[in-house]
Amino acid sequence: MYDARGRTGGSSGLLFGGITIGVVAAAFFGVLLMPSGAAGTAPDTVSVAQGSDALLDVLDDLDTNDFVTALNRVAPESAKKLNQKAAAALARGADKDELADLVMASMDADLFANAQYLADADVKHFDAILQLSETGLTQLTGAGSKWCSGAHYEQFATASPDRIEDLIRDQFAYGTGGYRWGVQFNLVLLEAMADAKAHPRSYGAMTAQDQQALQGLAFQMMANPQVMQLMTLQGRGQAEMTRAMRGLDFCSLAQTGIDAVQSLPDGTRSRLWAEGLSQIKGGGLQDAMRQMGG
Repeated sequence: MYDARGRTGGSSGLLFGGITIGVVAAAFFGVLLMPSGAAGTAPDTVSVAQGSDALLDVLDDLDTNDFVTALNRVAPESAKKLNQKAAAALARGADKDELADLVMASMDADLFANAQYLADADVKHFDAILQLSETGLTQLTGAGSKWCSGAHYEQFATASPDRIEDLIRDQFAYGTGGYRWGVQFNLVLLEAMADAKAHPRSYGAMTAQDQQALQGLAFQMMANPQVMQLMTLQGRGQAEMTRAMRGLDFCSLAQTGIDAVQSLPDGTRSRLWAEGLSQIKGGGLQDAMRQMGG
């Protein structure tokens, strides 16, 4: 199985790979906070029922249906646990938001156990993540969302971890764009893990041509006025940096990065997918997840 670490011919591949993954990460957290919209017509509380049918009777939107159907196919044990937890929640009159939390968390164990396979997945899944992220960012920008503004994030600097969790959790309530996007994102990851295990790809080491393309990507990012502004403030005082961050448009910045990655040649993008996820094979993601979980 291909492991891109140590085969790039230097640190530049890791640097540019890190830049790219950072951009995608920014897009990921940004579009999790998309504006609200209708996503079902079920009542807020329901009576006791069993299994996936009961869950989908309540969370009756297409995205949840697609995800739960795929979970039953790809990870039947996780689907079984979801059904059991949903049945227990329904028995005590759970509302849609509580059930949505269960759906969003239903593949956590599978992601933890199978994250190392993602680097061997078909690059089409990477492309799907990029497209999904760009769509969400476009919606955020069009709605004038506060989550695009750097000023909005100042509150997180002094907020307690519980308060931050509450602020984020609110964006995942059933019927919001954050919930819809999260379910769609989880579906892409689920299909990517299944595809990688069944049909692992080996894209090979980064080439000199790849390095040139990635350098062009980095220069394209550095030409962004917002990035240029931040670069000129390196070494300045914290107050100046804070003022600059306050004026950033994170949605625009993330979209610029995604556009740059999408413009890469197919082969380069494929090898970048494996390069950017190489830490997962070394346990990097698992370590991070353990730290976040305490």
